[in-house]
Amino acid sequence: MAGTMEGLGVPLFGGYTSYQTSGSTASSAYLVVNADGTHDFSWADEGADNYISLTITDATTITSGYIQPFYTSLSVTGAYSTGSTQINAFAADISLSGTPGVEVAGVYIYISETGTTTVTSLNLNGMVVYLEEMGGSVGYRAGFKAYSDDDSIATSLDAAFVSVSANSGLWGAMLGHKGAQYPEYFLWCQNAPTLTKDMCVTYTPGDTAGHALRVSLAGTIYNIPMVADSCS
Repeated sequence: MAGTMEGLGVPLFGGYTSYQTSGSTASSAYLVVNADGTHDFSWADEGADNYISLTITDATTITSGYIQPFYTSLSVTGAYSTGSTQINAFAADISLSGTPGVEVAGVYIYISETGTTTVTSLNLNGMVVYLEEMGGSVGYRAGFKAYSDDDSIATSLDAAFVSVSANSGLWGAMLGHKGAQYPEYFLWCQNAPTLTKDMCVTYTPGDTAGHALRVSLAGTIYNIPMVADSCS
């Protein structure tokens, strides 16, 4: 028996379609459940809304485990080649048109305090990426990777990573490292710079450094001298 009981109830097995209106036209279908169980949602011109909304309140005390509204377990064992093939636990495609003069983000995370929070050993992160041992040589690895296929630079601020001090907020450092094992390099560029217009240019030490980047290493403050670009 196929899932043909649309309008009477959700079938126990097989695919089915749910509609926004009683007209049951193809354009009003917002959910198609395929025979294999995959779900396809579709909306048009709904305006400002949470299309899939999940609200959870929890006051239980746990000593182990996770509180996770969303969870995915993706296991792949096939043979994959480079090129257009990707393996993504979560993916988002955003197409812009019209006049999108607002903030646009693939993922937006907002963390705040409700009531009075007792903070002792809280580790607060907007996003955590944990890379385990791969058991062999990895040709390319990054905790965060940002592409740019735009040959123009934004007029106000343009960077692969941006830290913002909102209102009176402060950051202890723009970049930080934790752990006894230090990274091999502070900066690693795969391709050689032109030495004329890239971030690495030809320079002979000798000019007065008017500024410095402050670096804290194991509690000791060091300065990386900065020389004005007008110097030669």
